[in-house]
Amino acid sequence: MTYNPPPSSPVPSSFPPPMPGTPAKKDRTELFGWIGIVVGFICCPIVGLILGALSIRDAKASGKSPVLGYVAIAASLVSAIVGGIWAINRN
Repeated sequence: MTYNPPPSSPVPSSFPPPMPGTPAKKDRTELFGWIGIVVGFICCPIVGLILGALSIRDAKASGKSPVLGYVAIAASLVSAIVGGIWAINRN
């Protein structure tokens, strides 16, 4: 007497296997740039400088133009200088 195993039937999968690779990183170049311009010019120049630097970093990583980051840094510097002059001459 010989042993005959039951026929194996693979269960078909309704989903394809996952693709190898790393997930795509979101590009926040413009977001950091615009928020850096607004925040740096209106209220917080230090935060504007940080967001401008982040915008430049992301722009270089993704191959985009870093102009918004430079504008955010410039707006933050102008705001800091004007705020400093205003604070000195307030008396």
